Amino acid sequence: MSTIFTSKKIWALYEQSCADGIRRLKKIPVFCGADPEFRGLSGWVFEKTIRFCLEMELKAAKVKIPIAEQFKLGSRAKADLCIGPVLVELKLSGFFSGDASEKYRRYRAQAARDGYSYLFFSGMESHLPYRGIAKKTFGANNTFYLDSSKDWQNFIRRVKDLLERCDESSI
Repeated sequence: MSTIFTSKKIWALYEQSCADGIRRLKKIPVFCGADPEFRGLSGWVFEKTIRFCLEMELKAAKVKIPIAEQFKLGSRAKADLCIGPVLVELKLSGFFSGDASEKYRRYRAQAARDGYSYLFFSGMESHLPYRGIAKKTFGANNTFYLDSSKDWQNFIRRVKDLLERCDESSI
């Protein structure tokens, strides 16, 4: 399956967007001289980059479906993206710890009860045990990393497959 974007193109777009964001933040009236550096900025730009690329891929595939951000799932839980029956948790740099798995197991169970599939997409994860924990938490078919060669294509295929299944079940 061919896609518009590759991992390399997505990383380049992300890095360009981060640099552009910092340049623009330096121009606001309250800027006081220190380069803007905060973890939330890079994560936010990563989420926006993945959403943008996902929208372009779906548009090219002639899939018309709205994408919502920060989708409420239960009392305090939120998924970063909602594409019809598909929820996506996005992380710039992985799972961070095994402690997160319990929280995401609860989120995944809630998503399933509500009729959603729950996917995990991360930019990278260098600690191999955390990759394994993420796969156990979300499922091997639902866990994707941009730093893995074919995971962007696999992610797009998975989203499209889940959307097609939803369409077929509603007929």
